[in-house]
Amino acid sequence: MVSKESEAWNSCSQVWKDLEPYIAVSIEKLEQICQLVNAACATLEPWQIILISVFLTLSAVHVWKLLHPEEGLYKCLKMKIFKLVRRLPPVKKRIVSELHKVEQQVGKELKLVYEGTDFLLDLTEKSWSEVSSC
Repeated sequence: MVSKESEAWNSCSQVWKDLEPYIAVSIEKLEQICQLVNAACATLEPWQIILISVFLTLSAVHVWKLLHPEEGLYKCLKMKIFKLVRRLPPVKKRIVSELHKVEQQVGKELKLVYEGTDFLLDLTEKSWSEVSSC
């Protein structure tokens, strides 16, 4: 009688045996790729290899972020377009003038709300701890 553990082991070893040719081919291909990369980098200085590696890594991250944004692609594009539009001179003038109007309106409303309220505008000669101890 064959136990379940030995059956599982046999099936696992059979899967491994079935995958061995594919693993061997993959290792050969990886070795070929390594040889190609080494041949391509043979004439480069170490700092050039580092610079190229950093550039390719940052480029890959940027492309990844473009393709897989935290927000949706539509929302990301919309935000970029609106940022560009806000930088146009006529639009920028309009935004500044509207902000100025809003700032004046808020100032007027706050004046009405706080009219008659006394505010401390000057520093005292003594600190609060000295004033409270008297």
